[in-house]
Amino acid sequence: MKIIWTLTLLMIPGAMTLSLTGHSGGEINITCTYQDRHTGNAKYFCKVLWLKCSDLIKTKEKDKWVNSGRFFLYDDTGAAVFTVIFRNLSEQDSGKYKCGVDKLGIDSYTEVNLNVITAPKTVSVSSPSPSTTTSSSSSITTPPISLNSQPSTSDFTLDSPSVSNGLCLIIVVSVVLPLLIAGLVSCIVTVCMKRQARAKVVCQ
Repeated sequence: MKIIWTLTLLMIPGAMTLSLTGHSGGEINITCTYQDRHTGNAKYFCKVLWLKCSDLIKTKEKDKWVNSGRFFLYDDTGAAVFTVIFRNLSEQDSGKYKCGVDKLGIDSYTEVNLNVITAPKTVSVSSPSPSTTTSSSSSITTPPISLNSQPSTSDFTLDSPSVSNGLCLIIVVSVVLPLLIAGLVSCIVTVCMKRQARAKVVCQ
């Protein structure tokens, strides 16, 4: 993750020292202001080594970006500010720097104490998500059990009407048939008795 620090510095000789912490792999964005009468002067950003400040980037170009390695400088003469971008920071970049205007006599500058630390490693939490989806897929084995149990119950419900119908038919036949036979016998007996009665009357 890129971390950008933006600082606005008013450059008064020896008047200001800034402490800044950056992260390894990130960048800083420093905006330095100056007096209008110095718009024609060269602007620079240097690193202090003992009693000497070695220029990292220096230019007289106006209103355009100038690049030197990991450093970019833009002098906005209309606003009387110049911006320095320091990219791809590393822990070896920790130290003292100067953001200044080159002029006769004593330069106008601001000291920048930079401390670069290692950015904390981010731990990805998204990796366990596939395992949760695979574990949930194991629950798919349960539905076939309930599906297999349903046909067995439906078989019993389909067979039960035929059994009851057979029982009813047997009961009806066993009850009605004797009644029909008894009625038929009674009718035959009645007819025979009537015929015998008529025969007796004729004989007399």
